[in-house]
Amino acid sequence: MKRLAAVILLLLLLAQPPGECKPKVAIIKAESLECFDEVVQGFKEEIGDEMELYEYDMLGEPGNAGRIREIVRLRGFEGIFAVGALAALTVKHMGIPTVYAMVISPERLGITEMEQMCGISV
Repeated sequence: MKRLAAVILLLLLLAQPPGECKPKVAIIKAESLECFDEVVQGFKEEIGDEMELYEYDMLGEPGNAGRIREIVRLRGFEGIFAVGALAALTVKHMGIPTVYAMVISPERLGITEMEQMCGISV
């Protein structure tokens, strides 16, 4: 699962216009759970030095969504790896290529309908 998410995001970013720098990718965790941490660690290991990675933890608080969206806008991320439903919903309407993981019933949340989002459900 970790490898598939990394490959999907890498392919999405390679479809972007070429740049001189490594693509900047935000890793957004819904909260600090061991299973989420394992997915993030696996993603980092698979990506290696291909991308510039920045990690953010929402601490399980929906109230942090606005702050996370603002950070993503200001930093100009070219891709997002969203771990957990809260993280995926937070970036749903941002228009940035996003791979989600560890989301139960993503179709129920409406994220499977978003053109820029793909991922792996639980």
